[in-house]
Amino acid sequence: MWDCYSQFVIAGGPICAAKLAFGEAGVATRDAETACRAEALQHFRAEVARRKPGLSVIAGIMGLDDIVEPV
Repeated sequence: MWDCYSQFVIAGGPICAAKLAFGEAGVATRDAETACRAEALQHFRAEVARRKPGLSVIAGIMGLDDIVEPV
């Protein structure tokens, strides 16, 4: 099924379950939440690379201002 794709784009947005996923400390500040999200997206990228080596992942974190910061 995934053989027809060469890239996967993922952008985490500001309205999500970050507090549930990362805990209170993980969302206490913007920097803390960005670090937690970046780590999660990097883990996702690594899993995709392990499972589907030919599929590249473009990842980013979207802020409340709708600007996507690449990870």
